[in-house]
Amino acid sequence: MDIDGRPTLSETRFVNLVTKAGITVYPVPASNSVTIDINKEGLLNTEARLIDVQGKVMKRIIISNVQETVSLEDLTKGVYFLQFADGTVH
Repeated sequence: MDIDGRPTLSETRFVNLVTKAGITVYPVPASNSVTIDINKEGLLNTEARLIDVQGKVMKRIIISNVQETVSLEDLTKGVYFLQFADGTVH
């Protein structure tokens, strides 16, 4: 939302969310889908949780490939968080 109250779209950005962990998520912001890249083979089978601002888990994804595309088409527009857990680190 712009300062004048009109909705606007920002440009798509590439965000490296967890550099040390080897996880990259893009595009940010996303519309129809988001891509998760795993840059370290040891992170395969990591669980990703898509969480809404209320804390409700909307999707659970097991990252079984070095690149996963997650559809967002069944979600309402809004702000969501991705939480990654490999069984030892969140």
